[in-house]
Amino acid sequence: MKKRIRRRYPPPGMRHKALKSHQRDLSACVPACACTHADGHAQADAGATQVSGRTVTRDQCRAADRYAIEQLGIPGVVLMENAGRNAADVIERCLRRRAKREGKGGAVAVVCGKGNNGGDGFVIARHLSLRGYDVGIDLLAAPADLTGDAAINFAVAARMNIPIRRLDKPRALSQAARRWRRCAAVVDALLGTGFSGEVRGPMAEAIRHINALEGPTIVAADVPSGLNADTGVPGGEAVRADVTVTFLAAKIGLVNTSARPYVGRLVVVDIGAPLEAIRKRLGIRARNPR
Repeated sequence: MKKRIRRRYPPPGMRHKALKSHQRDLSACVPACACTHADGHAQADAGATQVSGRTVTRDQCRAADRYAIEQLGIPGVVLMENAGRNAADVIERCLRRRAKREGKGGAVAVVCGKGNNGGDGFVIARHLSLRGYDVGIDLLAAPADLTGDAAINFAVAARMNIPIRRLDKPRALSQAARRWRRCAAVVDALLGTGFSGEVRGPMAEAIRHINALEGPTIVAADVPSGLNADTGVPGGEAVRADVTVTFLAAKIGLVNTSARPYVGRLVVVDIGAPLEAIRKRLGIRARNPR
């Protein structure tokens, strides 16, 4: 019988001096080179051509969200809550394993943009704070620019007195980067599935600072910022995550070969919407990566 070989790819963005210990941290969180669902189902290697029918495009994901909200009556803020809470579960698993190995805990920085991806980040920060972690939010936007569900969750985090620092001030990004170096984990919640085009300005600078980090585990919420969710191609700068926690279903671009250096290990978490029922209702067919 031909021996089956499991390939292990090193977590992107890490320097050689931290690589071995970092691999031990992440292997305890999710299986190497697998797209793992919260229900325990593991898909093939992220670069393989055979993937689960649970993959969706950006437009299909939007359609599923609309159906859940408009037809099933699930408020958008509830979907965001479920996504953020389940992402916090994955992050906590990584943090516990890291603390067990190193004999100490560490802070978590959640770096948020102004859209719904930032809203997911506010929920993640709140749940980790409630579990006793030292959490801070770094906001690359003015609070007045937040709208909808993101604004709701920002207000909750602020009322809970979770530290919130704005990154749109002079020298704020370089100061934040110094804090991030001392963290156990940095959560990327800057840009979500709606991103397309090129990353420029302070957003690109923030991503460069994240990618320069050597110690913290980098976790992307839904999709690594700067990565096209449909093609898996970066728009200039893109976060090189160690773990990507994606919501509802794996986005088709995340399992393309071109996305591998940015996605790291891919974990799919539930948002409380019946994906298979929605898929059948909307006629969403399974798609294969390129």
